[in-house]
Parts: sequence; structure tokens; C-alpha cells
Amino acid sequence: MNNQLPPYPMIGECYQMLSVALGTKNSNRGVDRWAREGDFNWALVPKLKNELIKRPLAEKTDEPFADYVLAQLEMTSDIYLQLVKKCALDAMARAEVIPLLVEQLFVPTLASFLVNLSQGIDGPSIVDFSNPDQEPFDKVFCWLEECLDIEPQSLDQHLYPTSVGNDKNGREALKRWRKGKQKPDLVSVCSIAELTVIRFPTARLIVTDLKKWLLVARAVKYFEGEAKAYIDLREAVFRELLTGVKPRDIGKALSYANIEKSERLATLIKPGLMLSDRLRRNVPKQPGEQLEIEKEIQNFESMLIEHDKDGLATYYLNWMKGRWRILVGDYDTAIDYYEAAVDQALYRAGQAQKKILQEGLVLAAKLQRMPLYKRLKHRALVFDMAVIDPPSKSQVAQPDELMLWANNFDLIFPCHGRFGEDSSE
Repeated sequence: MNNQLPPYPMIGECYQMLSVALGTKNSNRGVDRWAREGDFNWALVPKLKNELIKRPLAEKTDEPFADYVLAQLEMTSDIYLQLVKKCALDAMARAEVIPLLVEQLFVPTLASFLVNLSQGIDGPSIVDFSNPDQEPFDKVFCWLEECLDIEPQSLDQHLYPTSVGNDKNGREALKRWRKGKQKPDLVSVCSIAELTVIRFPTARLIVTDLKKWLLVARAVKYFEGEAKAYIDLREAVFRELLTGVKPRDIGKALSYANIEKSERLATLIKPGLMLSDRLRRNVPKQPGEQLEIEKEIQNFESMLIEHDKDGLATYYLNWMKGRWRILVGDYDTAIDYYEAAVDQALYRAGQAQKKILQEGLVLAAKLQRMPLYKRLKHRALVFDMAVIDPPSKSQVAQPDELMLWANNFDLIFPCHGRFGEDSSE
């Protein structure tokens, strides 16, 4: 069974991709770790939002644009996290999920972003800007040429009047941008805006909007390349703009897709549900059930090896193994299974994520595993899962909180639901 990426891209991956698209990432190692390790530090999220989005956009354009981009991002993140928490995709691989997310979430979000932006600032026609037969950078420069009242396709001659040295390099770079062969970085975007003001002093008011549209064009081109294997992004956005941005039931579309894909795991569904039923935490266990269920877990694992080559349901196996270990009193072994189950379930298991996190947290607290408890709590906080109290201003978890959760262990795993005597007591 393979150790693979979860079907939903992690929030850190999304922020990393956006910062690369905008050219604001630079050498930020925090977002790289966020993308690589997942939600390892709840407290870093607002800091990284400021470093990657708010501050660079405000410095290079203006505060309203930075606030607009961040507000749109946070709104989309909230919608996305609700999907992740409620809609399980435990029968799908990431390559199967990405096309649906792009079509159902990203395309209408990008179209709405462009509509709202065009209503707030001056700029090119968003229909022309999104037309797959046109180049976004070219449409931005065409708009600038209209504002400057100069001939179409003559901007390079005005900005770089000679054909040698730096002027030659500038002309060639501008032509590459207009043809879509290269994306300007953030420094180049600011440089061409500054040069525009030098050559056209009356254009000072429009160059701020110029920078905004060039950054948006850069992001669109980047995302277009990333989505190329799944969808023609600009064609989809273009079609969305022409027909109107329609509301979608994204959760319904994802759920239907997951149900359809679950047919290939059909042989695992019944034994998996039976395991969950027999391992219910608050149901008394009968004599002999401990060994019976242990054999069922072993059989289920064998079935996964045969029928689930991609390891889509590995989180569930580890969850059931961990719960069985708790019910026999083997907490030290159980915690290893829960740690693995949490890692594998997040961005995959829908509403089961909350249950696995809750059980993992209470077990980590009982064993006084503060580092693991903190790691699990960070993840619960990022997902806004109401399984724990919010952290104090000084630290994410405190010893008295750990003791409180340790004392709640018997509420989560009552004695009457365990197998015989709890050997760890």
C-alpha cells in the first residue's frame, strides 16, 4: 500500500502555488514546509498570509488590492475547508480529484474574482483578457496603449526608443510577454510601471492598476500551465464569463464522483463497516470478541493489500487497529496507529477526520505525549474542528489542558466498551 498525497491538496500547497503564481514567494521556507508537512503550526498561518500575500501586494500595488486578494483568498479557503471537512474523497486519488476541483471551484472563483476586480478598477475587458485565443499580457498592454493614446503594438518603441543595449533587451522582453512566451517577475512588473511613468508622466494614476493587471495576468498564465493536463483553464473561465457565473453544489459533485469511484473498492465496504460496528467505543463486548475482531482486522488488511493497491483506505485500517489496541488496553501501540491514521485521513476522510483527531488527542493526552498532542491540536485548529478549546496567547497547549483531556479518556472510551479488564490500569 502506497504512501501518497491526499486527494484534496493541502492548504499549504494552495498558498505555495498562489505565492509562486503572483511572484511573491521568493525564498520563503515556511510555506514550503507548510506545503510539505501539512498543517504543522496553526499560529504561522496568519503570519504566512501576511508575508506571501498582504505585505508584498500592498508594497508593490496598494492596500485595497492586497486586501481584496486576501479577502477573496480567505473566502475561498473557508469554502474549501468546509468541503474537506464534510465531503469524504476516500475512494479517489488526487489525479482524479483535481479536474473536479478546478472545474467546480477554481474556475467560477477565478471568473468571479475577475468580474469584481474589473468593477473596482480600470483595466482591460475581462472577456478579452480571458479569451483563450488572446494573450492576457497583450490585452493588458493593449489597454495601456489605449489609455496612453498611442498606436497599438507600439508600446515597446515608446518605452525603449533605441534598438541597442538595455532598450533592445527591454523590447525583446516585452514582446515575449505579449506573445505569452514568458511571464514577468514582480521586479519586472514594477520596473515597466516605473518606466511608463518616466516616459508618460500623466500616466501616474493608471500605472498602479497596470501593475495589478500584470500580476493577475501572471497568475492566470501560471495556473493555466498547471491545469493544462486537466482542463483548458482560460477557455473554461471565458465560457463562465460569457454564460454568467452560476452557483454550483460542489459537495454534491464531489460526493457523486467519490461514490462512483468507490465501486472499485466494493469488496472492502461491507467488512470495513462491520469492523467499525464491532469496535464501537460505548458498546459492551462479549467474551471471545477480542480475538474474533483481531482476525477480522487481519483479514481486512489482507483484502486491502489485494484490492486497494493505491492505499486509499489505509487510514481506515490504521484507525481500526488503533481503536482495537485501545479497547484491549495496549495504549502505547495504539498511539502509533492513531498518529498514522491522522496523517492519512486529513484532506481525505471527510467527517471521519474529526473523530480520528478527537480519539488521537485524548489518547496522546492520557499518555502525556505533549509534542504529539500539540501537533494534532495544530491540525484541529487549522480545520476549525470543535474538538478542543482554543489555544492561549502564549502557547498552543498547556499541561493543565493535557490533564483535562487525559481525565476525559474514559468518556471517549468508556470502560464498559472495552475488552474485559484494561491491562494498562
